[in-house]
Amino acid sequence: MYRDRLLPNLVGWVVAGALLASCGNSRSQGEVCGLERDQWDSLDAPVSLESTVEVWVHPEFNSTERAAIQRAVEQWNTLAEVTDHPLLTTRVGVFPGLAPGAQLTSCQFSGGSDRAFAILRETDMDVWTSMNMSESNPGFTVRCKINGSLARQVVLLNPDLIPLAQLSSVALHELGHAVGLDHSCQA
Repeated sequence: MYRDRLLPNLVGWVVAGALLASCGNSRSQGEVCGLERDQWDSLDAPVSLESTVEVWVHPEFNSTERAAIQRAVEQWNTLAEVTDHPLLTTRVGVFPGLAPGAQLTSCQFSGGSDRAFAILRETDMDVWTSMNMSESNPGFTVRCKINGSLARQVVLLNPDLIPLAQLSSVALHELGHAVGLDHSCQA
């Protein structure tokens, strides 16, 4: 079963990602981020492992930004070499059904599922702050569930808030949320 083979790789990458992201919480010196032993059961409405999940990268990202996002996708695919297919694949385009001006944070948008989602570029700080984001949040993932199952999701990145060299790390972190991982450190 895919999830039995995915566990060891997820644990390694999540720990690495948590170290990169510092888990977003303050910790005592020597305190280590922990993961539940059965990582798959701790995933929050995970994406499907039965087929490759399509990641639609919005065409507003420039070619350098798209390359950074592609590197993050490739890292996830290296991690997930437990399936007979890549975990994620990218395509540049406007995600079908995702209307401009959709109410993303309240899940009032169509499109996205456990098999496909969009990564959008949002640099308008008025829009960014209207979604309760600040300059210290270069990305976030909106995951909408129905009865505990993933119904739709979207990732938003604001590349203007970070150096370009960090965009791939931010995308890697947000892709972790998109596959179903939450932050692993306790506040």
